[in-house]
Amino acid sequence: MTVEDEEKEVMNKNTSQQKIFVPYTKQKPETPETLFKYRTLNKHCISDILSGCFYSSKAKLFNDPFDPYIHIKNSKKLKLELIEIVNRNYEKNSEIIKAKNETIMKITEKQVTQLFKNSVFIYCLSNVDITRNIMWAHYADNHKGICIEYKMKDYLPTVKYPRVKTQENYFEKVKYIDKNIDATKIITNFYEFINSKVKDEIARVNYESLYLLKALMWKYEKEYRFIYYHNDKKEFKLIRHKLNAPKIKAIYCGVNISEKDRKILYNVIDALRNKPISFNYDSKDDVYRTTKVEIYKMKIDYKNSVLKKIEIQLKDLLKPNEDYEKL
Repeated sequence: MTVEDEEKEVMNKNTSQQKIFVPYTKQKPETPETLFKYRTLNKHCISDILSGCFYSSKAKLFNDPFDPYIHIKNSKKLKLELIEIVNRNYEKNSEIIKAKNETIMKITEKQVTQLFKNSVFIYCLSNVDITRNIMWAHYADNHKGICIEYKMKDYLPTVKYPRVKTQENYFEKVKYIDKNIDATKIITNFYEFINSKVKDEIARVNYESLYLLKALMWKYEKEYRFIYYHNDKKEFKLIRHKLNAPKIKAIYCGVNISEKDRKILYNVIDALRNKPISFNYDSKDDVYRTTKVEIYKMKIDYKNSVLKKIEIQLKDLLKPNEDYEKL
């Protein structure tokens, strides 16, 4: 049975009155050898490189307000299931339960959507080739930033901080669709799953898969996502979550990178190459790593209107602009 056949079969099983798109599949996508992160070279970027980590954030912080590409109806059944979850979490405090139940019954579609967007942490990488202009323009400070190439083979993300019980980390390819879907039934089924009314594990997987849906206009990004799902009350207050990053294969300098930023990058890569990096969280999964990083500068091929990469040495980052441009 093909992946497409599995999706159709699951959709038929999980739809009663309406036809809804269900992106569930038992087959994990084939992981590329490497993936890219296009970034502005700022203190957050530098911290991520030196710590060997990256920060996943909540969907409500995304640059696209329609991401994930879904809509949620103001469903009474959905609210009742949500109330049952609240009742279980606050069962020892009747006053809190009463107040929260009244609040839930009054929430709007927008507030339900925000609750959904606040429920997981997501980190995005791209499979767009380094020579493509568009990702540099959109995500790397108009070619003044950098791109980090991560080694994905045999990589397993682990939550490094804060130290809480992890529900699940998973890694999936984003699915681009031409029309947003009504996710009310999928989310309601998931709440029923949490409340043990539905034993079907597909309810949970379908819910998590909603975070992989984006509008077709973003297809050029060829995005993959790390998704950390949680239901811990404390974590709802967090904005970002720290994950152990894959090993870095290479760092690419944008065509408009400044001489100042090249010097900063020199110090960062020099530190990365010459001393091990440790994470001291009293855990067996602490990482000690000395990294050998390839360095490239991006250059414009005006004749063919394309970008091309040129491998350089670490010391080349310290050259003045006139000499650097001749490389």
